[in-house]
Amino acid sequence: MIQQALREVAERWVWFPPTWKIIREPDFTLTLNSQDINDNVVYSSGTSHPEQLVERVEQLIREQGRQQLKWWVSTATREPQRMHAVLSRCGYQSHDIVEVLAWSLEDSSLPWPTLPLTNVGRPNSADDVKDAVTLLSQVFDARGPSSDELKRAVAEWRRDPHEVSGYYVARNHQCEIVGAAGLTLDQWVGKLWGSAVHPEWRHQGLYRQLVKLRAQAALQHGAKYCLVKARIGTSAPILLQAGFQQLATEICYHRRL
Repeated sequence: MIQQALREVAERWVWFPPTWKIIREPDFTLTLNSQDINDNVVYSSGTSHPEQLVERVEQLIREQGRQQLKWWVSTATREPQRMHAVLSRCGYQSHDIVEVLAWSLEDSSLPWPTLPLTNVGRPNSADDVKDAVTLLSQVFDARGPSSDELKRAVAEWRRDPHEVSGYYVARNHQCEIVGAAGLTLDQWVGKLWGSAVHPEWRHQGLYRQLVKLRAQAALQHGAKYCLVKARIGTSAPILLQAGFQQLATEICYHRRL
């Protein structure tokens, strides 16, 4: 029962930059990058008519003058195998895969119990926030953030620097930001997102420290579980080895129309 509730939370968990255009319909959410016409992402929550759904989304993409589309589908959705099959027949190819993982905080346990949290914390300044946003953007999108994205992030931080939801950072010995991650507290679930460490500072435990710090913060603010969507080639093996439980798999398909 808890697993199904967590799957439903994960299925509704869709994050995108606030500067993106959003088109919502009952069976999907379509997001359009205002700065890149090739960056368009759809999240579908399951449908009994996948063929019609694909036609509808592709029609919207063409109406927006765009040609490329990424489509995320979860194995936990209704009739998932049919959706995967329809996308494959329509020319979509698998582009990325993430595992939906959970950690129970109900027994007050934390990942890697003996790991010290010596190099991680919260942003101390607007510059820290900008550095965190820039690092995440460069690692995940291979581009720098726009000025609007930086302004929004700093404005949100200034409203309440101590708000549990927000950015968490890792620092080197010179106090430079070399790792960044995010936490969103959603009632009884802490959603862990966007963990990234600068290439020169990887394999030194900073990723694990960022995970543990956010899990600790979520626990202290009433969360019972942590959720994370982890790429199968990078963070998923680390988290599974630590004891995170697999709930579902999400596959991203890509097609040029």
